[in-house]
Amino acid sequence: MKYSQELIQRIKDRVKVSDILSRQVKLIPAGHMRYKALCPFHNEKTPSFIISDDKQNYHCFGCGAHGDIISFLTEKENYNFADAMQELAQIAGVALPKVQYDEKKLIADDLDYQIINEFQQFFQRNFNGSIAENYIKNRGIIPENIAKFALGYAPKKYLVEKFIKEKGFQISKLLELGLYRKGQNGNYFLFSERLTFPIFNHRAQLVAFGGRILGEGMPKYINSPEYKFFKKRELLYNFYQAKTFIQRSREVILCEGYMDVIAMQQAGFQNVVAPLGTAFSEYHLEALWYFCDDPIICLDGDQAGKKAMLRIADIAVPKLKPGKTLSFVMLPDGQDPDDVIKSKGIKYMQSLLESRIFLAAMLVKEHCHTGLNTPESRSAAHEKLNNIAHKIENESVKAQYLRYFKDAFFKVFRGKSYYIKPKSGNNLAVNTSNIAMEEVELVAFIITNISILTVEQYEEQFAMFDFDDQTVGEIQKHILALAPNFIMADFAQWLGENIAQNFVNYLLNKIRLLSTISLSEYERNKRFDYHVKSIVLGRLRRDYKNNMRSGDEGKQKLAIQLKYDIELLEKELNQHLAG
Repeated sequence: MKYSQELIQRIKDRVKVSDILSRQVKLIPAGHMRYKALCPFHNEKTPSFIISDDKQNYHCFGCGAHGDIISFLTEKENYNFADAMQELAQIAGVALPKVQYDEKKLIADDLDYQIINEFQQFFQRNFNGSIAENYIKNRGIIPENIAKFALGYAPKKYLVEKFIKEKGFQISKLLELGLYRKGQNGNYFLFSERLTFPIFNHRAQLVAFGGRILGEGMPKYINSPEYKFFKKRELLYNFYQAKTFIQRSREVILCEGYMDVIAMQQAGFQNVVAPLGTAFSEYHLEALWYFCDDPIICLDGDQAGKKAMLRIADIAVPKLKPGKTLSFVMLPDGQDPDDVIKSKGIKYMQSLLESRIFLAAMLVKEHCHTGLNTPESRSAAHEKLNNIAHKIENESVKAQYLRYFKDAFFKVFRGKSYYIKPKSGNNLAVNTSNIAMEEVELVAFIITNISILTVEQYEEQFAMFDFDDQTVGEIQKHILALAPNFIMADFAQWLGENIAQNFVNYLLNKIRLLSTISLSEYERNKRFDYHVKSIVLGRLRRDYKNNMRSGDEGKQKLAIQLKYDIELLEKELNQHLAG
């Protein structure tokens, strides 16, 4: 039954946290309405567990355990919520509203749970000596974890039918509970000859099964179909066992499936859960965020895993809020967590978890990469990121994402132009020299008109311009790193320490010459366009000559188009000079 927040608070106001916790820990006074104690959630020698009657909570500075009187009873003393409320209400002297139970329904539900548990015991009895046991042992799962996860085996059809007959179960009831399914050739048992994984709800009640085929056939994994006790979008595999560890660590790892969870748990990662199939839902997201601000998504490093990762991101993006996000672990191509642990070891897996990337960075990595080398492809990536950001309902987070995507987009393509760099050795020295001189002219112009980089259009154009000359390219990167707080003295010092002296002298002479010229904002912007187009024109002329000299018919046809482009650009530059 749901109780109002007012009722819950009234009970908490009447029951001291210290009175409840003193049943399990020895309290040491530590100030007004405060106590300290050895933490009941982990082993420690020095008290780091603080009980605050004034704040109505407890907190451990050692393991991070945190909660109130209700959570203490449910987590440490294994009460369910209803029983915890009953006990605390009695202590507080508060009457709870009476719950009207449907006795017939309760009896029917109990019988249904009993049937499901009978099947679980049957599966476990058939596990020993089965092909399922052999498969699990070959996967390296130790007996303790076979028992912990209650793994089983659903045997051949005739043995299942014999068991059902002995128990007197009705097929209609087994259909209702998702153990049987209707097919074209009649009803059939869903899990025959499969390794079975019991699925528990968050109250530790067995409600369904997962099954893995152990030979040829598809699908490899199946789950019970949904029915009254089992809603895939409301449950996570292993959540009821991992909950305590999640609360202590304030971290949760979401893997792809049953075996990932078991392998990770065996490697020492106790706070691991998995969705049931591909059914990650908004409900799951909110449940994870309830316990942790930054759940870690660790899916397989194959295409299916990457698609699932993007689906999870798509669910999360609209619901992002200040302080609530996701992080993603990028596993090696084609590997799942078990593969990584076996091939690289637990420490390597830990390093991958520690080097996880946050949601915004993952989206940039997936949608915006250096392989995009045309204006159209980059524009599409830019639009995709903007559309993602605009899905965010929280205005503050949306603004931060728009800013982050913009900065990341420019960073990815900084120094990457749409022009194909010529291969070294294919160009006449005179042409290369002329182009290099034009590139130095542009850099010198930027330095003497550094304020132009405060204009988004020109900052972007300069950042994305690809210089032929490697030295000029390095200078470009340093200018962008210093802007907008560019100081000429610092820049000159960097030049002296990193660039050949003859080049430095040439560049500084250009800077001195240009610094004597005063330009209006309009003239400055026109001059920038002129320098960029002059470099492009030089490249087109060079490519035209090379293609004409190649003797290749295809390249000579391309040269004709280049000549047309050259004439258009020459006309534009002449208009620049005339204007």
